[in-house]
Amino acid sequence: MNIKITRLDQTIDGIFGHLVTDGFDCVTLENGGLAIPTGEYSVGVYDSPHAGHPVPILQDVPGRDFIEIHCGNFPEDSKGCILVGMRRVQDTIEQSKAAFNQLFPLIQAAIGRKERVVLTIY
Repeated sequence: MNIKITRLDQTIDGIFGHLVTDGFDCVTLENGGLAIPTGEYSVGVYDSPHAGHPVPILQDVPGRDFIEIHCGNFPEDSKGCILVGMRRVQDTIEQSKAAFNQLFPLIQAAIGRKERVVLTIY
């Protein structure tokens, strides 16, 4: 499974992007001060104590650990992780749970099929 994030815009606080995979797309938001380096990362599933449930996690991010994909609406909701939402409104994203609830089962299913999940950030 290939997941692609194209960064589109950066504000003083956040980096906004577009995520596309397997017939699903959504918007992304990263904390501007803690941007993940562009590149390709394997994705696993991690039982996040922060989120309180399993979430996708990026593996082998240079100099970083525990980079999750999770719900959130504002740049400050991310401590270096990727937030997903259905749409951008000014400097926020909305319908984050809806986006996560569509994306995460796709990732879980691919991992369940023993398929490698790769996220590429451009």
